[in-house]
Amino acid sequence: RRASDNAACNELVVSDVCVVMTNRGDQAPHSYCTIDRNLNKGTMVGSDIYVCYKKSMNRLNYIAYMAGVLDYYPFHHRPGFPIPTDLALFCLPMGATLESWPELAIKPQPVFSTFVLTVTAGEGNTEAVEKVYGAAVTFYERYPHSALTQEQRETLKLNEHFGRHNVVHTNKCICILSRWPFFDTFDKFLRYLHTMANSGPHTVPIERYIYHFLECVPFPSARRPRILIQLDAKERISLAQPEDSPICLSGAKFHQLVMNLRPEGCLTVLLFALTEQKILLHSLRPDVLTAVSEAISMIIFPFHWQCPYIPLCPLGLSDFLNAPIPFLLGLDSRFFDLYDPPPDVICIDLDTGAMSVPDDKKHLVTKILPNRAARILRASLESLCERIIKFEKLRQQHLKSQKIEPDSSIDSDFK
Repeated sequence: RRASDNAACNELVVSDVCVVMTNRGDQAPHSYCTIDRNLNKGTMVGSDIYVCYKKSMNRLNYIAYMAGVLDYYPFHHRPGFPIPTDLALFCLPMGATLESWPELAIKPQPVFSTFVLTVTAGEGNTEAVEKVYGAAVTFYERYPHSALTQEQRETLKLNEHFGRHNVVHTNKCICILSRWPFFDTFDKFLRYLHTMANSGPHTVPIERYIYHFLECVPFPSARRPRILIQLDAKERISLAQPEDSPICLSGAKFHQLVMNLRPEGCLTVLLFALTEQKILLHSLRPDVLTAVSEAISMIIFPFHWQCPYIPLCPLGLSDFLNAPIPFLLGLDSRFFDLYDPPPDVICIDLDTGAMSVPDDKKHLVTKILPNRAARILRASLESLCERIIKFEKLRQQHLKSQKIEPDSSIDSDFK
């Protein structure tokens, strides 16, 4: 099925198709999805043949630049909370772009992403390393042709016949930094700001909403464990006090870990983390990268992941993959369209569940885990996975009955 004339750019499309014969030992290439239907099913002879496909972002002519910060609030840095100099790289990990789109193409929906920064707070002997959580919403804005240079017009092929009527868009991002991973709340607030900026004039300026949220809303406490914030007559968001748990507060979403890797994959990743391997997670969903990376760093409790840790690594920092030490990194899957990872890195695709393990790491299988503990953990994960799947089905039915569009960043599987 081909896309419509007004299909949004940057949508997921099938970019490659291949065929594998599993009875001959073939495996789907990394980051490819396998359609679980044997093309030779029902025949007495012949190979077991399966079709595999790869999804990529539909991107036409574009120019990528190093991202930079346009503005920020508060205007002066707070004591003990410095703004990292490379913040813009994490907000737009694939860079700031100018993109040429067909005239009829509609804008893609805003994309929510999360990341974790490690900053040094304090001075002298009191310096401490702590996490700062970032939540960002990326969107596109129209870029005037008059602002383009001749070189940019030629690179975007606007002077050619098929690009003469194209329009140019650029990606931008609004971001919140916090010591607390209230990602769901930040997502709703940032999307609300984006909606306000793209709708008609308002009686209350956007700056007032930002000031109120950052300066006037109290932090949840034991006396007030839940804070409700009314944005307008219909929209409201809430802040809830973190649960009292021996596990440190983080942006982990353990259900994302279980649903993306399934029980056996969770056990394998646990083994990789305990043995401190070079682990590269990748996905086309940036918020899933941080949620799963945080979960992996937490499942080794009471141990702590002390090696380099970048849940959402910008493309400009991808050279870190060549480091001679263990690490836990997350990258956009579009990285594989541009580069090949080093051969000694374990690559885990969160969109397909596929794992690419170097030959010298093939011995790291779940059988080397303690038998009884691994059996109990596997049974618990399988039970949890079934409950999550059942809950998701009920949620989808509820959304369908309410005629609400489900929030999903990955298209339905290519059938």
